[in-house]
Amino acid sequence: MTTAPAQRKTLHSVVSGVTQQTHDTKSFQVRLPEAFDFQPGQFLMLSLEDPGNPDLKGKQRAYSIASSPTTQEYVEVVIKETPNGFFSKYMVRDCREGEKVKFTGPWGHFVYNESMPGHLVLIGAGSGIAPLLAMMRYLTDKRLSNKATLFFSNKTREDVIYEKKLAELPRQNPNLRVVNTLTREEEGDDWKGERGRVSAEMIKKHIPDVHGALYYLCGPPLMVDGVVKMLKEELGVDPAKIKTEKYD
Repeated sequence: MTTAPAQRKTLHSVVSGVTQQTHDTKSFQVRLPEAFDFQPGQFLMLSLEDPGNPDLKGKQRAYSIASSPTTQEYVEVVIKETPNGFFSKYMVRDCREGEKVKFTGPWGHFVYNESMPGHLVLIGAGSGIAPLLAMMRYLTDKRLSNKATLFFSNKTREDVIYEKKLAELPRQNPNLRVVNTLTREEEGDDWKGERGRVSAEMIKKHIPDVHGALYYLCGPPLMVDGVVKMLKEELGVDPAKIKTEKYD
C-alpha cells in the first residue's frame, strides 16, 4: 500500500445497502460511481442530497470508513444514533437503500502503513470500531503476514457492532485475534470474553511484547485519553507508537 496521499474528491452516489448492527446502530454501503482511493483508517464527509427532513439539507458529518480499500464497489460507514444527533437519528431511523448522498474524501492521518514493523494492537469502543475494522479487512484481503489484535470494549453484548464479522475474520486470517470486553454485563451469564475496561493487565495477558507493538485507538475522548495514559504510564509504551482518533 502506498503512503502517498490519495487524491481527495467529491462523489455523488446512493446508499446501496443498509444493515442493522445493533439496536441503535446501522452500517451503510455507499456505491462507488468511480475509483475512490483511500488508506485503512481514513474518513469521509457525508451529506444527504434530498433528505426527507429539509433541516438536514446541506449538513454533513464525518464518518470513518469501515470497508477495506480493496473493495471496489462501495464504501461502508457505521452510524450510531446519538441522543442529540439529528443527522444520525435520520440515518438510523429513516435512511433506506436508494437514498441520494454526497461524500468528500478521503480525510485523516489515522492510517495503517503495512511496512511498519510490530504487532498491531487495535483498541476501540462502540462505533470506533469502523477504522479498525477497515484495517483488519485490509490485512485479510491482502493476505498480509502482519499480526493484529483487536480489543473491543462495549457496555453489553447487545452493543457489540459487527459481532458476527469480528468472529468470522480470525477464522479467515489466523494472524488476527479479537478480544471483546464488556463493561456492564451482569455476572453469571454465558459471556466468554473479558470484562471491564481495557487495562494494562488485559493487554499484557494477550500481547507478548507490549513495547514492540503499534497501538491504534479509536473511540470517545475519555476512553482514548484514559487508554493513552495507561499505555504510557503503566506499560511504558513509547508515545511515538500510539495513534489516536477521537469522536464525540
